[in-house]
Amino acid sequence: MRKIAISKNTIRGFAAGVIVATGVLSLTYYGTASNAPEAKADSTSDAAASPTAIKKIDMPEPQSGTSTSMAKPTYNMTLVIGKGMSPEDAAAKLEENKIIENKKYLVKYLNDMSWMGSVRSGTYEVNSDMTIKEIAALLAHKKVQK
Repeated sequence: MRKIAISKNTIRGFAAGVIVATGVLSLTYYGTASNAPEAKADSTSDAAASPTAIKKIDMPEPQSGTSTSMAKPTYNMTLVIGKGMSPEDAAAKLEENKIIENKKYLVKYLNDMSWMGSVRSGTYEVNSDMTIKEIAALLAHKKVQK
C-alpha cells in the first residue's frame, strides 16, 4: 500500500478546492433562487392576460354501464428470439413494439424467478394485454404462477 505524504501544498490545494466549490455552489443557489420568483410571477401574469392560455377539453359523458376509462389499444407482435439473443434484447424489442411499458420490469421478473437462463430461442406470439408474468412464463417455457 502506498503512503500519502501530507505537505503544506497538499493542504493548501485542498483548501483552495473547498473555497472554489463553495463559491460555485453559492452562485448557483443564490443566482437561481433570486430569479425564480420573478419568472413565476411573469408566467402567471401572462396566463391571466392571454385568454387562449388555458384550453378546456370537452370529454364525452360516460354512458350508463360503461367504464369511465378509455380503452387502450392492443398491440400484437410475433417475437423472434434468435440464438445468442439475450433476454434483455428480447425485452427491448417488446418495449419498442409497445407490448410492455418498460423492459426493466420483464428483466427484473425473469431475474427474480431465476428464469434468465430458461429463455430459449424461438417464435412467440405476444400482445399488450398480456401481463409481465404471462410473457415471462411464455419466454421461459414455464407455467404461469397465479
